[in-house]
Amino acid sequence: MKYLCVIGFLVLLGIAEANGAGECGRNSPDMEAMKLIPCAEAASDENTSVSKRCCLQIQKLGQNPKCLSAVMLSNTAS
Repeated sequence: MKYLCVIGFLVLLGIAEANGAGECGRNSPDMEAMKLIPCAEAASDENTSVSKRCCLQIQKLGQNPKCLSAVMLSNTAS
């Protein structure tokens, strides 16, 4: 019975991955990177203050370190 549960879990995990549930859930890291547009000005000019919208997006991404890492490595972020 224990093996059947493990196999069932692995099958469900595989289905979730096949349905696009990656590091950032259903959204791709590139789509999540687009949410960081409010941070662009502060990232390119050290004299610009960081907006509250930028901080909120970073906080959301920071709750999922795997997604944050994937976003930072995405083509959009670079």
